[in-house]
Amino acid sequence: MKSFKRLLMMLAALLIALVLYSQSAHAATVTVQPGDSVWKLGQAYGVPADVVLDANGGNALIFAGQELDVPDVYHVQPGDSLWLISRAYGTTVEAVQWLNRLNGTYIYVGQRLYIPAASPPQAGQRREPVTVNRGVSGRPNLDLMARVIQAEAGGEPYAGMVGVGAVILNRVRDSRFPNSIEGVIYQPYAFEVVSNGALWWQTPTGTSYRAAQDALSGYDPTYGALYFWNPYVAGWAGGHTVTTQIGSHVFAR
Repeated sequence: MKSFKRLLMMLAALLIALVLYSQSAHAATVTVQPGDSVWKLGQAYGVPADVVLDANGGNALIFAGQELDVPDVYHVQPGDSLWLISRAYGTTVEAVQWLNRLNGTYIYVGQRLYIPAASPPQAGQRREPVTVNRGVSGRPNLDLMARVIQAEAGGEPYAGMVGVGAVILNRVRDSRFPNSIEGVIYQPYAFEVVSNGALWWQTPTGTSYRAAQDALSGYDPTYGALYFWNPYVAGWAGGHTVTTQIGSHVFAR
């Protein structure tokens, strides 16, 4: 009798896994198109940009033609377990735990899980709130960017705050500027808040940190700008092409 019950339980588990598999839309592998960013792809697939970053090694700088894995989104159903879900999606329990920052196997009905396409990371690697990206992201650079954003655009609309961060990253990508966030920010006469010391007078707010992270994730409301200024303070354009104005800042490249 016990063997029969065990067999029924195994068959029920298999049936649930098959149902999950038939209803699931598996994680997508997308080819980056010109103008794409991690932020845009995350928006298109309903996945946070930092999750897309983590699923692809944490590199926020992407290029056309590159293939990226976009995790699927799954809402936990009654009777689910991490084992059943991972089996249905062809991944592992460890990979799902890692991408969702789960310390154990407990999940609850309605919980939103991100399902990776690949195997879990190497042993010892942990998913952190701030991703590391070959000197482009990481906590020190996030702090520094948040300080610049706070000092330069603390009173500006949120998109304008992200725009300041985007200008920094656009310069990192441009061969005419230093190839690191720190190098761009500390380049002589590049940012007035560095020259006059205002960078260290103000404490970045949570909004400034969020704007810095969004910029690192690929959100660029400036359309590739390399410069910004306040026309009410200085009417400088320097022969550059204006891309947009957000709040009191004009952005140009």
